[in-house]
Amino acid sequence: VFSLRASHETFRKAEHYVGKTPSGDVDIEWLKADGTPMTDPDWHAVNAVLAVRFPGKAELLALFNGGDTPVTFQAPGAPWSLLLDCDGHAGGTGGADVRTHVVQSRGVALLTRTS
Repeated sequence: VFSLRASHETFRKAEHYVGKTPSGDVDIEWLKADGTPMTDPDWHAVNAVLAVRFPGKAELLALFNGGDTPVTFQAPGAPWSLLLDCDGHAGGTGGADVRTHVVQSRGVALLTRTS
């Protein structure tokens, strides 16, 4: 985890994420498991499942499943690579061409891609 933080600018950002910067760039995006943006009602859903995309040169996608059953996440856009899965196994396609990924109950996974 320490080397992950040291190797990714996303985890060393000095400012808070705001959604859109003054220049109009997106610095964080909150997504549903299907890869589409969350809406206001989604924040009140009981399922405790969400994804967070951190755009940039080395994009990151964090997948969170706070529920009792495994959830299949759809990664938005081009293929991603699995960087970390707290369960220790890849549930989607795995490797360097991840388009979907299964996160186990109460699990977290982290995907990356380079633009």
